[in-house]
Amino acid sequence: MPGITDPAEAYFKDGQWGWDGTRWRKLPLVFGYSGLLGILKADTDLDTGSNHLTTITVPAGYLWIVTNVNMRYKGTPPTRMTVIIKIAGQGCDILRQLLPTSDVMYSLQGWWVLGEDDDVDLYVVGATSGDDAFMYVTGFTMAIAE
Repeated sequence: MPGITDPAEAYFKDGQWGWDGTRWRKLPLVFGYSGLLGILKADTDLDTGSNHLTTITVPAGYLWIVTNVNMRYKGTPPTRMTVIIKIAGQGCDILRQLLPTSDVMYSLQGWWVLGEDDDVDLYVVGATSGDDAFMYVTGFTMAIAE
């Protein structure tokens, strides 16, 4: 049946179209959903001074859409904790806490899109030997390769 609902019509030739409740329009970008993202990184025996925890890097053929990062320290409060998202090798602080309180979860919600080889890191400065640091990264994954 010809008309706006027929995928063979010119309306559909250049990409994804959708009904917005009043009219058909071209969709800007459709974010697909391939699976949940939930990565816990923990070090339960920190070294004195500076420590670094990193997630695994985003594998080829996927995007990670990170929607929440959490960090927690257990023990004598360090000088600073920082979560850094590294995109194309460049780091960006997204969550920083000076003198974090022991056993308190610090959290940040957002919408960060990471591509191949990007990752999320937790840096702890001024740690006490034997203390614990945790980072939890959540969101979803999107397959971009066939």
